[in-house]
Amino acid sequence: MKSFGDLESGEGALPHTGYEEWDADIKISGRTGADGTWTLAYQQVEQEDIWRTHKTIYAVPFEGSDVGSELQRDMDQSRRLAYAKWEQEAPLDKVNNWSTILSWHQQKEDRFRERSGERYDLQGVDVNTLGFSTQAGSGDPEQQWTYGLDAYLDDVESFKHKFDANGNVTKTYIQGPVGDDADYLRAGAFGQLDQAVGDRSHLLLGLRGEHAAADVGRYEDPVLGEPASLEDDWQTLVGSIKGTYDLDTQGKTLTYIGVSQGFRAPNLSDLTRLDTARSNEIETPSPGLDPENFIMYELGFRHRTRGFVLDLAAYYTDIRDLIVRTPTGDLVDEAEEVQKRNGGEGYVAGVEGTADWAVADAWNVFAVASWMDGEQDTYPDASQTQVREPMSRLMPLMVLTGVRFTPRPDVWMEAVLHVADDADALSSRDRRDTQRIPPG
Repeated sequence: MKSFGDLESGEGALPHTGYEEWDADIKISGRTGADGTWTLAYQQVEQEDIWRTHKTIYAVPFEGSDVGSELQRDMDQSRRLAYAKWEQEAPLDKVNNWSTILSWHQQKEDRFRERSGERYDLQGVDVNTLGFSTQAGSGDPEQQWTYGLDAYLDDVESFKHKFDANGNVTKTYIQGPVGDDADYLRAGAFGQLDQAVGDRSHLLLGLRGEHAAADVGRYEDPVLGEPASLEDDWQTLVGSIKGTYDLDTQGKTLTYIGVSQGFRAPNLSDLTRLDTARSNEIETPSPGLDPENFIMYELGFRHRTRGFVLDLAAYYTDIRDLIVRTPTGDLVDEAEEVQKRNGGEGYVAGVEGTADWAVADAWNVFAVASWMDGEQDTYPDASQTQVREPMSRLMPLMVLTGVRFTPRPDVWMEAVLHVADDADALSSRDRRDTQRIPPG
């Protein structure tokens, strides 16, 4: 059981920022023979009365940030996960190891809102996900294969009701925050080859085929305001190639270079969301979206010795058909309407590094640093004019450094300094989000 109190600031306690939570985590495992293991697990998280405070009149302004107009907006959330896992390590018919997982995952969220004029509404979503994955490995140190299958099926129910001051339902909406009576399937097959090339090099080749399908029984047509249904599916084949080279004969230092593809099909939120987005925004359904596609290039260096660890990496991700929110120029329920569309091209590039040095017995100093930059094509206003601007929520330069004292394996103490540069590379939507990001 956890109780999170209201946050404290220079203005004092921030009202309605605390909430309650309780958690359960149970796991039982055993062996099947000398080389097999099985696991049964269950997890549960319950959170109650979580306010989205910035949307309400109880928000405390900071550096000119806006205060919301709602009298109350709070959520209850729950999550349940149960899974069974079987792993086998012993060789069998040239298969060195394999594992299989069956899972059930439930996520529920209810949101209550009160606005001026005695207007009340309650909306929620209930997602039950059945999952299956299996993976196997075979080969020898010179040539190792990894391959498998996975599939996840989401069953989604959502609702929204309006009430009067006496608690009587005055209106039942077509859908809740996403389309109602919906299924979403993701399934794929994958394989990877780790091939030794000489004494110091390895070549890793990967391939994955993916299928995604959405079947929505009921959502609100954004033009007609009437119930509509939706069926769509997407397929792709993506690959990756990475090469590693040992810079010494002891395997302590290596460098690597790689290229990999990525793919993200539109999800139910992209296609059918009808809910608050950012400050004074409401997102309405956007059927007909295309998948996002990515190509990532990476270059890295890794060093491992008994007393010193160093990792350095640089990356560049080319983005195509990124799904972005776009203002339509209309108002829905007193909020600015935004819809999703494929915004065009963009990129994210960055460098990051990690170091850990044992300077003396039981004493270590460490540092982590990350810097990234990125731009994307987007549509900042209802004119539908495409512009290039910073990627939304771009992380600034961040550095964490510290010293750790470990007098014995089960006791440690550390002091840490965490520094971040100004997060001032903002998109137009970031700048309009004035309830959470102060102007300027």
